[in-house]
Amino acid sequence: MFRLIITGEDEGAYNMAVDSAILEKFKEGSTPPTIRFFWFAPPCVSIGRLQCPDTVDGAEYYLVRRPTGGRAVVHEDDLSYSISCKRDDSVFGGNVLQTYMRSSRILVEAVRRLEIDAEIVRTRSGGERSPLCFQSKSRYEVVSGDKKIIGSAQKREGEFVLLQGSISLDVDMEMVIDKYRSVLHDMGIGYSVDSLTEEEKTLALLHTPMFRINKIKNQKSKIRRCPEVL
Repeated sequence: MFRLIITGEDEGAYNMAVDSAILEKFKEGSTPPTIRFFWFAPPCVSIGRLQCPDTVDGAEYYLVRRPTGGRAVVHEDDLSYSISCKRDDSVFGGNVLQTYMRSSRILVEAVRRLEIDAEIVRTRSGGERSPLCFQSKSRYEVVSGDKKIIGSAQKREGEFVLLQGSISLDVDMEMVIDKYRSVLHDMGIGYSVDSLTEEEKTLALLHTPMFRINKIKNQKSKIRRCPEVL
C-alpha cells in the first residue's frame, strides 16, 4: 500500500529536503512507500547531485541541488513527483532501467487519459547530450511527438530507491494527478491519500540549507559535471 501525498507549492530547496526526509523515514521503517506530487514557487532550477552550475542563460533563478542524479531542470509551470520505495517493490522496483520503465508506464497511461499522445522512449537519442534534462531524451522517459514531456532521475541507497521526476504539460496539473490516481486504481495498485508526518516536516526544515545553492544573475549557460561533489 502506497501513501499518496500532494504537498502543493513550496520553495525549491525545501521540496528537495522533503523528498530526502521521506526517504530517510521510509528507510527507518516509520513510513510506508510514498508517491508525492508537488510544485515549485518561486521558479528555480534543480541540478543533479553531480552537476556544478556556472550560470543560467538570460534569466535569474534560484538553484537547488537534487538528492538524485540527472541534469538541470527549470521548474516554472511543471508538476513534479517523487517515488520512495524498495528495490524489490512489485510496482516500481527492479534495476535502474526497470524502475524508470515501470514508473513511466503509469504516467504514460495517465497522460493518454487526457487525450494527449504519449509514448515511452525505447532508445537514447544520439548526439551530444545537453546539460538540460528536457533538451535530450533517455530510455524510458516520456515524449509526445518530438517533445519530451516527462524526465526523471534516481538515487539508490542499498535496497532503497528515490525517483524524482518532472512533468511538462500545458494542462491543469490537478487533472494529471486525478488521471494518475485513476490509473493506480485500474491497475489494482493500492494507495491512500495522506500527508507528511511532523517528523518528516521537521527533518525537511533542518536539511533545507543542504540543497540550496545560490541565486544567479548571469547571461550564459554552462552546467557541467562536478566530480568532487559526491
